[in-house]
Amino acid sequence: MPRPGDRAGHISANTTMQRYDFPVYWMAVYWVCGDLPCMTLRGIVANNLRRLRAEKKVTQEELADRAGLNRKYPSLLENEHYAASVDVLEKLATALDVDPVEFFRKNS
Repeated sequence: MPRPGDRAGHISANTTMQRYDFPVYWMAVYWVCGDLPCMTLRGIVANNLRRLRAEKKVTQEELADRAGLNRKYPSLLENEHYAASVDVLEKLATALDVDPVEFFRKNS
């Protein structure tokens, strides 16, 4: 919760050694596990996309072509710059010949 004196739009987390100021959007994107952020759903999808693509021995450009996407889009997803829509996940799953639920598996 914001404390008196905190900058507007920021949430502070005090630790014994340091004080961190996190923008509010940061808290909306990450779950906090102790002092470290846990992986986001976007991160889980990105890691699984990278793993599945590597298992199928498909380049990012080939995957984009098979899925009917811009050739740079798989890279942007794997590097967590974008979050894929359900429609895009369906296209990627079809292009990789996997069940779409595979994108959401933890610790794969």
